[in-house]
This record gives sequence, structure tokens and C-alpha cells, in this order.
Amino acid sequence: MNKITQYVCVGLIGVVVVLVLVTIFFRYVLSIGINWSDELARYLNIWVALLGASVAYKSGDHVGVEFFRNLLPDKVLWFFKFAMRFLILGILAVAEYYFYLYIIRSKALTPAMQIPYRWIQASLLVGFAIILIHHLSFIFNDLNELFSRHLTVDRTRHVTLD
Repeated sequence: MNKITQYVCVGLIGVVVVLVLVTIFFRYVLSIGINWSDELARYLNIWVALLGASVAYKSGDHVGVEFFRNLLPDKVLWFFKFAMRFLILGILAVAEYYFYLYIIRSKALTPAMQIPYRWIQASLLVGFAIILIHHLSFIFNDLNELFSRHLTVDRTRHVTLD
């Protein structure tokens, strides 16, 4: 799922780049403004940001607080991480519920393109749903470690630029 999300993000960024270049060409060379292009680029960027957040979550690239992690012994850290996973699961589930309510109540249309704002707001629901799926896989991996009695703690954070 993460690879598909990455490809979608790359595709959307490509569309944004082409759209902005075409808009610049039309505006400054042909003196014709495309009134909906800025709006579409903005909404596609919102989708990229939320889908990209799910990609970063899966690979562990979000900001973390290392100071407290380094103070705890390995077993205590593992159980602390496990407890935090359930807290985060609850927060994600509540967020998904409220995003859903927000979207189904939305009736407004975008100013230039006249499409329902639901299509933009759905990026919240989809992005967080993917994060929720990744988070559930982390919990299942932790449960597998717990039942196999092979508790491992990764104290290193790898930042890669690939």
C-alpha cells in the first residue's frame, strides 16, 4: 500500500508541476488567465501532503522525542511504546469518525471549479485511514513480538534521503 501511495503522490506532484507551468505560459505568454488552475493546484497539494504524511508515518520519518526513549531500559521502553500505540489508535479512530461527520455534512462548492469541498476534505479521511492501517500493522507486529517473547527495541532513528 505504501508504494502505491508513493506513486500517487509522485503523480499528483507531476500534475501540479505541469498545471503550474501551463498556467504560467498562458498567463504571461498568451495573456490568458486560467481561473481554476491555482485552486486545483492548491487542492492537489493538500492531497499530496496528507498522503505523504501516511508514507512518512509508515517509514517512521515523523518527528519523535528521543530524550525520554534513551532514559528507559529496553523492556520498559517496549511496553511504553506498546501502550502509546493504543493511545494513538484511539486518537486516530476518533479523528476518522469526526472527519467522516465533517465530510458528510459539507455542502459547499469550491469557488472557481464549483466542485464539492467533500473531494478536498476527503483527503483527511483517506490520509488518516492509511495511517490507521499502518498503525494497526505496527500493533500486530508488536503483538507478534509479545507472544513470541522476542521483544526488540530499535533505539536508532534512521533518516534517509532516498
